[in-house]
Amino acid sequence: MKFLPAFIVFAMILFAAPTFAQTESTSTDDTDVLTEDIIQTEDGDTVVIDDTYEDVDVEQVDEIPTGLGLWWRGVKERVAVTFTFDPVEKAEKELRFAEERRQIFEKMMESADTDEARARAEAQLTRSEKLMERVEARRETWTEADDSARVERLNNNIVTSHVRREHLFDRLEEVVPTERLEDVQVLRLKAQEHSQALLERVRQAGDAVPEDVKKRIEAVKTFIDEKKEALEDFQDRKDAIREEFQDLTEEERQEKMQELNQERHDLNQERVEKTKEILDQRKERVDELKEKAVDGNEKAAVELQRVQKVNQQIRENVEERKENNAEKRDVMIEQREQSKPRVTQEEVQQLREDMREEIRNGGGDGFRPIPEPSDVRPLPIRDPELKPAPENTVDDSGNVEEEKVEDDATDDTGTETETNS
Repeated sequence: MKFLPAFIVFAMILFAAPTFAQTESTSTDDTDVLTEDIIQTEDGDTVVIDDTYEDVDVEQVDEIPTGLGLWWRGVKERVAVTFTFDPVEKAEKELRFAEERRQIFEKMMESADTDEARARAEAQLTRSEKLMERVEARRETWTEADDSARVERLNNNIVTSHVRREHLFDRLEEVVPTERLEDVQVLRLKAQEHSQALLERVRQAGDAVPEDVKKRIEAVKTFIDEKKEALEDFQDRKDAIREEFQDLTEEERQEKMQELNQERHDLNQERVEKTKEILDQRKERVDELKEKAVDGNEKAAVELQRVQKVNQQIRENVEERKENNAEKRDVMIEQREQSKPRVTQEEVQQLREDMREEIRNGGGDGFRPIPEPSDVRPLPIRDPELKPAPENTVDDSGNVEEEKVEDDATDDTGTETETNS
């Protein structure tokens, strides 16, 4: 029996080995995505910022609802919440409805090209925020429920909802046109301020929040603070450049904006480097756990298995988000291309030939055949001395006759002037 603990450790290592091998072969090319998924706390702990809900059945919104559809959705939400008496279940429903409203907001903002459309989209985001505020307002009620596991899961899902909203804005900033990017960023700053306030209230709930949830709250709060600080710096730089625009040429303005965009890119690169450093530390930690597990440390073997599970979860989340973002970009590009008229070279050539033919035949809007000399009316001449001599014309029979010219013309004031020959 003395070999049983060693056998258990060996089995755990074998079970974790495939995942570990996959972790070692993972390229750091994905760190630009992982930047938003890993946060190192002030205590030195590494926390994975996951955006996956646990046991939350969220309806997938594929199309933008009509006005009637939104009204009916609001009715169903209110009825469902009103006639749900279990406080935890009530909070779970409001969390689910808030997530669905965010999906509608995202769909609307992707195509919101007017002020009215943007206002309708913002109303969905506001509705989502109000639902989350109600969940937090009743915290004392649902935290006293007997099912502690369900309460902890709800706490975690509330924190997750703030992460999902940040990822939502990440997607929007990737797909909306440049001219609408600032609208998205302004809404994002408001949402981040709202998240900071709510997360602070959760953090101050005291013993009602489990320690592992508090740890995750701190990580998510740091995650949002860093993104908000970077966005505020970007907005400040844009405001400063706008003040300078009055004295700059168009070329200088473009150069300034390029510099600003480069600065934002550099900030993103700094976060990438920070994440690489965290990933290196995690790899060192995994190597250390592996060595201890091989030496028979059961606790290290269990921790190694947990870390490998987290790493696998990170990779799956990253791949899923990359696929979703790529799909959204393709859809947006396709929609823009469909809105543009497609004209082939052959059609352009045919159009030119048709226009030439219309000009020759006198057809088309605004085109007339070149007039014959006899059809040209002479311009009115105020000074008789400058009046040209009468022209000799040829009649239909071929005889030459002298033509008397009478011309009614309109002068610069719009009155008619008669000139007699």
